[in-house]
Amino acid sequence: MTKEEYLKAFLEALETLSEEERQQLRDYYEEMLCDGLEQGLTEEECVARFGDPVKAAAQFQEEYAQEPDQVQPATSSLMPLKQPEGKFHTLNLAAESLRIEVEPRQESDFRIAFTPDPNLDIIESEERDGVWFFRHKLKKRLAHMFFGIRRRGESVITVQVPDSFNGTLLIQTSNAKIHCASIQNLPRISLVSSNGGVEAENTGSEDFYCKTCNAHIRLTGLHALTGGKLEAVTSNGKIQGDGLHYQQISCETGNAGINLSQISCETLKAQTGNGRVDARDCAVSGGISLVSSNAPVAVEGLRGKHITITTSNGRVEAQNCAAANSISLVSSNAPVAVEHLQGECITIATNDGRIDAHDCTAANGISLVSSNAPITVEHLQGERIAISTNDGGVTVHDLSSGHISLQTSNASITGTVRGDIREYATQGKTSNGSCNIPNLRYPDQQKEFSAVTSNGKIHVDFQP
Repeated sequence: MTKEEYLKAFLEALETLSEEERQQLRDYYEEMLCDGLEQGLTEEECVARFGDPVKAAAQFQEEYAQEPDQVQPATSSLMPLKQPEGKFHTLNLAAESLRIEVEPRQESDFRIAFTPDPNLDIIESEERDGVWFFRHKLKKRLAHMFFGIRRRGESVITVQVPDSFNGTLLIQTSNAKIHCASIQNLPRISLVSSNGGVEAENTGSEDFYCKTCNAHIRLTGLHALTGGKLEAVTSNGKIQGDGLHYQQISCETGNAGINLSQISCETLKAQTGNGRVDARDCAVSGGISLVSSNAPVAVEGLRGKHITITTSNGRVEAQNCAAANSISLVSSNAPVAVEHLQGECITIATNDGRIDAHDCTAANGISLVSSNAPITVEHLQGERIAISTNDGGVTVHDLSSGHISLQTSNASITGTVRGDIREYATQGKTSNGSCNIPNLRYPDQQKEFSAVTSNGKIHVDFQP
């Protein structure tokens, strides 16, 4: 059954609704169908999730037999729901389609503030084995987004955490936002939503976990007590992190960007698909891994033991980055541009993309590889420098190295090398072009220089 066939049968069975209400229902169900299509389902699979249209309409009418304007209104003030009498070390809270606010409380008692709507809300609360289970459910599930949320307005559950509490927070909702602010000294915080954003700031916990889908994650000023791990996961939503301090930090999304700044940790991992990755001013004692596809990656001011950046069909830009060991930048079908990089070894690879590198130093060596595109470098220094492409020119300025290899095809090799050519065993090879590099090797020469191309000239000058 197609989308139009389902909606036609469903709406025709709802004869008691006005045209305006029927149109609102159509808009709502079309939006849910679009969400399913974005998740990779076919139109028929999306429609099948709703079941038989006539039965669904009958259930809708049964649940909402009472007209919206006759529903008992809920009061506007929040009703405090006190903590259970028994002691608890964990709050496990789950809600349906309600925004959740988590905030500090100066008083010593733990409190949840919420005013239930008797027509919509079911509240269950109990303490079991040191865990406070708080459950919010909706009485009318089929179309609560149609009448329920429309009546409810901006309802919210407020979780008020006393400073004396040092337990675990497990917070979950659906189709709504979670916001956590100024909560300190907890062993674990978990914030999980669907189709709603997750935001947290100025919060400290040993472990921090947040997850949502089709919505953003925004984290500011989060820190661990003694090390700890931070994990942020979403799909089709952007992740933004600023001022995060944990031992391990992991961010993962799909079809959206990741933006990180002022990060301090031992390991940093960020991965997305079809989304841009930006990272600024991150100090990492171990490894940094940034992965994207079909989108650019731009970094500045990274410090780590290893720096690895991988993307495809996206530009890579790196400035002012240093690694105690290695820096690896890999892309495909896109250019790579770097400036002021420092590490034991630097590797840059792409294909069908231009490489530009300026002011880079690697004690062990620098390797630049591309194809079908030019490579231009300036002020490179390392024990070994190897530059290779094809069908693209190689232009070098002020290379400083004891072992230099320049190679391309169907293009020229030009530029300058710092040093005395007499100290190098040299090789210059081309066809259909001039070459100013002789083929000379003497027994006492410890340095090597090679320039090889075809159908292009070679002109490299050695300067003191």
